[in-house]
Amino acid sequence: MNLNAARGDQRCDCASQRECPCRIADALGLSERTLSRKFQELTHEPPQSFIMRRHVEHARTLLESTLQPIKTIARAAGYEYESSFREAFRKLTLMSPQAYRARRMERAV
Repeated sequence: MNLNAARGDQRCDCASQRECPCRIADALGLSERTLSRKFQELTHEPPQSFIMRRHVEHARTLLESTLQPIKTIARAAGYEYESSFREAFRKLTLMSPQAYRARRMERAV
């Protein structure tokens, strides 16, 4: 049974992310709760935290290795909105993407 279809017109809050837990659960034929429970048993973190961490890690690599604009990096890291990217980046690194890039460039000199 397609769980997204069963939800009717209700959309998940991560509809723009192809790796959102609801889509992964649907693809595996699991409920979101079951996916979350099993994922957390194996990785010791919730699926959404894992996804966010991986996206921010990718962004960090791009910030360190390219001069692409922050908006471009946000999109490449899987964020539709630059503001969402900045919020997630700050949550995990305790600094803005611009500050992170500046600090890395200072250390490289």
